[in-house]
Amino acid sequence: KVRECSVESIILPLNTPAKTLAAAGYRGIIISGGPGSVYADDALPYDPELFKIGIPVLGICYGLQMINKEFDGTVSQGSAREDGQFPIQVDLTSPLFKGLQSE
Repeated sequence: KVRECSVESIILPLNTPAKTLAAAGYRGIIISGGPGSVYADDALPYDPELFKIGIPVLGICYGLQMINKEFDGTVSQGSAREDGQFPIQVDLTSPLFKGLQSE
């Protein structure tokens, strides 16, 4: 969808060092992924510093798990694989969620 909106985008490996991303001058980072878990023994490696370099990060699927893990959230395994849209609880004290409902 990003490219359909005529936004230049580049696909990079998940383990690209944060300093490389910062030096390149990217204006945003989108981390997507598949059905894996960030808590699995074979979880994909990444540089946690990417959350500290001042570039906005959007996490989708695996990327959202990464954000949750890095900021002391929790990710728990469901009884079955989950794909699709699901309700979430957000912290309304965060400016990011100003004006939204908690669920």
